[in-house]
Amino acid sequence: MVQVNVSVLDKHGKPIQGLGKDDFELWDDRKPQPISSFSIHTNQPTPNAADPLPADTYTNDLGGPATVPSSVTVILLDALNTAFFDQSRARTQIVKYLRTIQPTDRVALYMLRDHLLVLHDFTSDASRLVQALNDYKGGKLSSDLDTPETTAQNRWNIQMALAEKDAGIDESQAITPARLDITTEALRLIADHVGGLPGRKSLIWVAGDFPFNIESNNLERTQDGRLTQFASQFELTARALVNANIAIYPVDARGLIGGGVQDSGVVQASDMTALAPMRTLAARTGGRAFYSSNDVMGSIRDAISDSQFTYELGFYPSDVKWDGSFHSIRVKVKAPGAQVHAREGYFAFGESRDAPDTRMALISEAAKGPLEATQLSVRAHVSSNQSNDETKLTLAIALDSRQFDFEEKNGAWNELIEFAFLQLDDKGKVIRTSRREFPLALDVDTLQQLMAQGLSLEQDLPILPNAAQLRVIVFDGGRGKLGSLQIPLAPYLPPVRK
Repeated sequence: MVQVNVSVLDKHGKPIQGLGKDDFELWDDRKPQPISSFSIHTNQPTPNAADPLPADTYTNDLGGPATVPSSVTVILLDALNTAFFDQSRARTQIVKYLRTIQPTDRVALYMLRDHLLVLHDFTSDASRLVQALNDYKGGKLSSDLDTPETTAQNRWNIQMALAEKDAGIDESQAITPARLDITTEALRLIADHVGGLPGRKSLIWVAGDFPFNIESNNLERTQDGRLTQFASQFELTARALVNANIAIYPVDARGLIGGGVQDSGVVQASDMTALAPMRTLAARTGGRAFYSSNDVMGSIRDAISDSQFTYELGFYPSDVKWDGSFHSIRVKVKAPGAQVHAREGYFAFGESRDAPDTRMALISEAAKGPLEATQLSVRAHVSSNQSNDETKLTLAIALDSRQFDFEEKNGAWNELIEFAFLQLDDKGKVIRTSRREFPLALDVDTLQQLMAQGLSLEQDLPILPNAAQLRVIVFDGGRGKLGSLQIPLAPYLPPVRK
């Protein structure tokens, strides 16, 4: 199924509510498509509070449907791709906007430098967001939300630790990632983090330059038409954004471009070339691009207002080659004067290829990133015991079986669930890893029972005395779905002797 989020506005820019499935028409490459699913999403949280977690229990759930609205917003202040002067001005306007957010706005605030920083995760408390931004001092947070740097050596340690055998890789390959690599990795981390939430997610990306651009019409093939052996950076990122249902709102932090805006307010051709990535990103994901304006605050307000009330349409494409090619989408609404905003199309990705290099890259990102991946919901209860000066943890891991894609083969329903357990020291360096595969081959009755009761398993882990955090990563048999969980180890280790 392809899902399309649609915002419908009246001539005053206000959301039009009360529309039903029959009020929409949808075309895939000019072919009319029946709408198979229809739902409505708002930024209104439900009044029910989530039950508190039991002691020593951890989850990557961002709050559950009881407390998190189905429309959320991430503000990414991009210092990596923005000149210092423009950073300062954009930051000032972001602070002004944060002071005006409403209790219904669920906003997260991240920053990109040479790695992704979590200034504050989702909240509707404006004071906390402003304080988090003010606490950030030139690469260092005063709070405990700072994250280890993504250094080439740390990346090398993770790859070597997770490798099942020596592949003949030498340390010369451990090159510091380029600006494009850092940017695409950050986008994937954000997509994986919000992927478990239902509905529409808005990413307001405030930057002076946008080095990532989804402009190819077939991401799985080279320019001469050959199928690529491994997923590219672009394909992995595009997949993550599509799967997470993210609309990108690029906001040009440069404001009025020097020499690029005529008195009439028309942007010159040379600047339109520079702004093309913004326009493409917005169109391909269903957002809007904001440029040639000093009103960064107003741009953010407009982007968040798009998520107040949205419709989600789902359809099954007919006669489609799942080769990564781009298909245009057109949505029409039976409402006079309505403005319709939806992504302009989708990439017809086939089954995610289970290439070892691709899987290694995804696990590596989840291992060292500051955000938990939520595409797979993971819950773990931790118990510990001490013997002979060694600490051993027992993890009781619970998974929702309905989130896995079982495949029927030879009369059995099959799935492969992979786990990686990584111990990190207080500097964020991976110091021990272990992996476990959990293959399943079930008859129909067992599968139905598993779907009703969920999947649970136990894992014993000896913990190193200098370990500070445990990362549990769950991978869905090479289909690209990830779930990760961060567990602090201080409560389970003996106190350090002075």
